[in-house]
Amino acid sequence: MPRQETATTRLDDAARAGWLYYVAGNSQEQIARKLGVSRQTAQRLVSMSVSEGLVRVRLEHPIGRCMELASQLRQRYALEIAEVVPTDPDAPDSIHGVAIAAATEIERWLRNDKPVVMAIGTGRTLKSAIEQLTPMEAPQHKIVSLTGSIAPDGSAAFYNVIFNIAEAVKARSFPMPLPVIASSAAERDMLLSQPMIKETHALAQQAD
Repeated sequence: MPRQETATTRLDDAARAGWLYYVAGNSQEQIARKLGVSRQTAQRLVSMSVSEGLVRVRLEHPIGRCMELASQLRQRYALEIAEVVPTDPDAPDSIHGVAIAAATEIERWLRNDKPVVMAIGTGRTLKSAIEQLTPMEAPQHKIVSLTGSIAPDGSAAFYNVIFNIAEAVKARSFPMPLPVIASSAAERDMLLSQPMIKETHALAQQAD
């Protein structure tokens, strides 16, 4: 007499399929054969074992904890993107991991065929990230600076990266020809009122 399927027996089958797949390492074809069901049904049962909370997967690796923390950051602060990277125990102050993660995200945007406006800041970590970029041809994009490029002593700001990234990806660059820090609010307003600066500032506001 055929077995009458109920919600309970369905969960039992899902538990069996989940155990065979995640613990015993069986393929879906092997699970189908052992449970006497089709391969498609075996696939659905394995998926059900996860969706019903019968299987809990733990990733025993620092990356697993990083992904968990990144998810919490996105949820708590309503962020679209958040990445947490492990540090080298022997060099806890190293920015290398952050730089690589940042470079990966920058490349993801710049590999888009659709033109984008990328607004870029400044700093030691960002400079290191730009050094990690894979050279590419992306002339359809525009790279615009969010910060001034002139240090207080009149020299070029050391961590300004607008030209570095533009050279690496062969995109048009739009520097902000301003001092890094204005001496007063009045000076800031006067500088931002200049026609050339207004155009660059407007472009930065269009950033993707």
